[in-house]
Amino acid sequence: MEMLLCVDTTTTAAGAAVVSATGEVDYSTAALLGERVRQAHRPPAAPRAVVVDLSGVEFLSAAGVGVLVVEHHRSRSSGVPMLVVAPNRSVRRTLAACDALSVLHVLTRSPATCAVRLAEALDAIAAVRPPPTAQRFDGRRAFAGRAFQATTARSAVAGGEQPVRRTRHA
Repeated sequence: MEMLLCVDTTTTAAGAAVVSATGEVDYSTAALLGERVRQAHRPPAAPRAVVVDLSGVEFLSAAGVGVLVVEHHRSRSSGVPMLVVAPNRSVRRTLAACDALSVLHVLTRSPATCAVRLAEALDAIAAVRPPPTAQRFDGRRAFAGRAFQATTARSAVAGGEQPVRRTRHA
């Protein structure tokens, strides 16, 4: 029996995981693509970014689009950016028909170019500002600074006090 979908994962020198799919992504093969994208996020790899390369995909069903959207949200919640490379017009049409272009970051360039540019952008951002430190407030994970101000403002309102509005002056 012929394999309908082949998925391969590589890591670039810049630290991005590239998940390349070749074949057809339909109801019976969408779970395989989703599992490989999840594996790319798991700890020994811990990539700086994930690039899902659909340049070898001949057919993409709504089930495949659903998997990409779920993995995008999972990737976003873990703080790792995820890009989808879809140079194929039929794949982009399916993404547009499912209204996934407003959710996913879809590019039409080659995956290697995307991975390199993404890594360069992440390096530039990291050079400008250090990564935020994570702290816990009220049992939720939040970033230091703004989350503390938002939490204290909410607790002040809940306690009957008026929140203090701060304005910035140039």
